[in-house]
Amino acid sequence: MFLELRRIGIHDTRTSRLYLTEHLRQVLGDPQNIVSQDGPWLNRESLLAGPGGFLKLESTWYHNQLITIVLKRGKGS
Repeated sequence: MFLELRRIGIHDTRTSRLYLTEHLRQVLGDPQNIVSQDGPWLNRESLLAGPGGFLKLESTWYHNQLITIVLKRGKGS
């Protein structure tokens, strides 16, 4: 995860951690990004933008608790 985030220009800094936290808050609050649901389990997709590119995030949530994140590169990346 560290390398993928760094590749798009999101480095391990306080500002970047706040940026990522805010992105995940927005993901949780957006009902449009739910791709599947099984009871309280939600799978969501989002696009994380950094100064050097984008990553697709596939996140799994249990109610409002983040369980996992899988980062996906685009084709040709």
